[in-house]
Amino acid sequence: MIVLAGVWAGWQAWQVRADLMAAQSDAQSLKASLLAGDQQAAEGQLKDLQEHSESASERTDSATWSVLEVLPVFGDDAKGVQVVSSVLDDLARDGLPALVKSGTDLDAGSFAPRNGKIDIESVKAITEPVSASEGAFAEADERLRAVDSDGFVGAFKTAYDDLSGQIRSASRSMDAAARAADILPSMLGESEKRTYMLVFQNNAELRSTGGLPGAGAIVTADDGDIEMTRQFVATDFPYKEGDSPLPVTLEERAIFDTKVGDYFQDANFTPDFPRTSELMAAHWKREFDQKVDGVISIDPIALAYLLGGTGPVTVDGVTLTKANAVDELLNKTYLKRSGTEQNEFFEKVAKQIFEKFSAGEGDPRKILEALARATDERRLLVTSFDKAEQAKLAGTKAAGEMSAGDGDGQIGVYLNDATMSKMSYYLDYDVKVRATGCNNGVQKYSGTFTLKAETPPNIAKLADSVTGVGIDDAKKGDTAVLAHIYSPVGGDIDKVFMDGEVLPDRFNEHEGHVVSSVALIFEPGERHEVTFRMTGSPGHQGATDVVVTPGTKMQNESSRVPSPCN
Repeated sequence: MIVLAGVWAGWQAWQVRADLMAAQSDAQSLKASLLAGDQQAAEGQLKDLQEHSESASERTDSATWSVLEVLPVFGDDAKGVQVVSSVLDDLARDGLPALVKSGTDLDAGSFAPRNGKIDIESVKAITEPVSASEGAFAEADERLRAVDSDGFVGAFKTAYDDLSGQIRSASRSMDAAARAADILPSMLGESEKRTYMLVFQNNAELRSTGGLPGAGAIVTADDGDIEMTRQFVATDFPYKEGDSPLPVTLEERAIFDTKVGDYFQDANFTPDFPRTSELMAAHWKREFDQKVDGVISIDPIALAYLLGGTGPVTVDGVTLTKANAVDELLNKTYLKRSGTEQNEFFEKVAKQIFEKFSAGEGDPRKILEALARATDERRLLVTSFDKAEQAKLAGTKAAGEMSAGDGDGQIGVYLNDATMSKMSYYLDYDVKVRATGCNNGVQKYSGTFTLKAETPPNIAKLADSVTGVGIDDAKKGDTAVLAHIYSPVGGDIDKVFMDGEVLPDRFNEHEGHVVSSVALIFEPGERHEVTFRMTGSPGHQGATDVVVTPGTKMQNESSRVPSPCN
């Protein structure tokens, strides 16, 4: 009997393994079908996923499996398999059906812009299914994270942690989608007309949130009708030294000088986009006597992603595509055009892309994917001056906040150009942070920040609009940036090193963050490495976001560090 029981238990384990492997394959196929817009295939794959996950869940919710969970060595793994099976079954029944159903609406383009209008009723129609899916994914995330995987056998631990990470990422995305669906009707002017400042950040001249706000437009939304009513360039806002439209705090002054308030183009020296938005809106009100209801920011990399969905645009004989838009907008424009011509070119490009988007041209699914990717990489930022709407944006990547809003902690590495040039186009950088320990509930981190100026050798011969004219210790053709390293709120910076040499402990504070500012100058081809050690917020047990200024590469500079305390 004992032998038969062992054989039966082994058979059950084998069947569960087969079910879970099939469910994994079903989930991958389902994702591919949804991305491809193949609704019929997605519905069939969802059904297969439901059958396989239900089978695994039923087998692991049995008396036989309960015995396996108390066995030495393999008991922890058996319990983990039971949790995975149950979570997948719940998602297949409660979380995914609504998403698959909403795919039909997306294929029809029912809540994509059409002829300059977004159908508010269609947006409201997806609020309930998205919210239901968000709740299911949040519960799945909580259940998976509640299990300590340290005792699992190597291969299963890797698979479990990978699944947990994917569900966590999906949960955060669903949370952002649910919030967006909730606030879009009011932001689209359902009850009253809205006016927004749309700002284009230029990453070739870095600022903490992305790049120089060199151009922009005023966009109105009235019961779903969206219209670009006016365009502007940064030089429309004169520099008034010592005359900021809003008070500059002592902390801001110590880190960014008064220019963060005095100069529209430096309003995003601060990494806190809601604060940047306040400053920009105040500049607009002072110069043009018009109040705006919010600020939206996008960069050329995000525009390139968008072109992948809308299709190319042609401006002044230049055809811009996803493949060449970044190079054309951030580099070639400055090599071929004068200052006035540059502004005119940017205005035409912005208007054509906006018109193409608002007309509903292209593939709505690819457009939404482009916007989602841009948001994930913090290239699309949104501030609403409606307190209720902003509260719902808080904690999302789109909010662009300096401090994490979801209790996960946040380290920041931000860059500001120091030469008034477009040399940041050639700057390649990478930030890697790892957790080094947990001491009485306080996380410790070690970070490495590498930067290299990949500038051509004849760079100094190029136009001043690219190289600048040289400033202080930076010669014409050099690259100079100021890097700001932020600890989590309530944390501390222990030491900062540049190229192996310890830097003096000259730290500032910014709304609870300890900040180290490091000046970096690069000759063509030169490389620098900044390393730092810091501690996190007391009592913070979760993972930590590392937020980095988005650059000119089509990649996500930011990352996430698992917690050693959890």
